[in-house]
Amino acid sequence: MSEDEDNASCEEILEKVVDDVDTVKKNINWLALYGGGGGSGGGGGSVVATGIIKVNGLESGAQIVRKDSDKLYFEIEQEVTQTWSYTITFNSKVIKYGSITKNTVTIADINNVLNYPESGAATLSIACSCGISNIYWNGTIIKNSL
Repeated sequence: MSEDEDNASCEEILEKVVDDVDTVKKNINWLALYGGGGGSGGGGGSVVATGIIKVNGLESGAQIVRKDSDKLYFEIEQEVTQTWSYTITFNSKVIKYGSITKNTVTIADINNVLNYPESGAATLSIACSCGISNIYWNGTIIKNSL
């Protein structure tokens, strides 16, 4: 603390700490987006992974009505190809996990049917992570028994 701050109130000190923390957060966000270090010649920027999960071509929040014979799959639309770790839950149970780069992952099909509750509808959730990035998909899958 400087001599001017010797007589500062607790509130003034807390405000300064909050300002300092905000500055650090901004610096960390900048580093996450653009990279750091590199010495002379500038830093070597890094890419923060971004993407959108689509299930059967639909974004999060969708309701999908399907027969057991219909393929249910997901893919990640991304500008820069990254490898993502994924976990799929159906009716609150993990049914599949692994990694995906630029292909599609089959969730269910005629050879791998989903176990629906009696209501015939359940929540499907997909969580994907790549480094510090996380993306999610949540929707409802409804069994078409006709």
